[in-house]
Amino acid sequence: MLLYELDIKDIRKYIDDNKESININNTKIYLDRQKTGYGHKTLLICPKCGERRTKLYSKDNETIGLSCRSCIGTNIYKNRTDIYDEGGMALIEYKLYKLLKSIDYKRSITNKHIPFDYRFYWNCKPKYMRYNKFTLILKQLTALSAMRDTVIIQKCNYDTRYVNALLNSNSLKSLEFNEIFDAIWFHKI
Repeated sequence: MLLYELDIKDIRKYIDDNKESININNTKIYLDRQKTGYGHKTLLICPKCGERRTKLYSKDNETIGLSCRSCIGTNIYKNRTDIYDEGGMALIEYKLYKLLKSIDYKRSITNKHIPFDYRFYWNCKPKYMRYNKFTLILKQLTALSAMRDTVIIQKCNYDTRYVNALLNSNSLKSLEFNEIFDAIWFHKI
């Protein structure tokens, strides 16, 4: 079951400060304001229970019958997943881009970051970073790129704990750059 979500953040720009209600598909939704230290916060009032909420929901992608999550009668978070739940390419790419931000990747000779090739990033060491740490980050990026290729080609998933343990393991630190891809591909580490 899909849920339609009406968020106050999405409609805030269409609401005047003196407006008391809004009409959405002939459904009147009343607004309330809560005084804050820097102004006021606009809240939606649930048509069923009268509670002040920032979001209202409706079943089956319709805007008819909007109500808060306590009145909707279903778990609104049931269909939502996190990148850590699946353990696939989303987790690996998230960690890859997070590590890329820690080095000065804009100084690289290429703008292509995936698949990662450490040879393009030797001149990207930030001034404050030690060479051992920089080398470790390049090895971690190489390992993540190899894991991404493995997920795509071999159709396998990596557990979040495995990915985190591999990135912090001593076995990755002891490998040379040209050995990392084969170690990941053949599941040796």
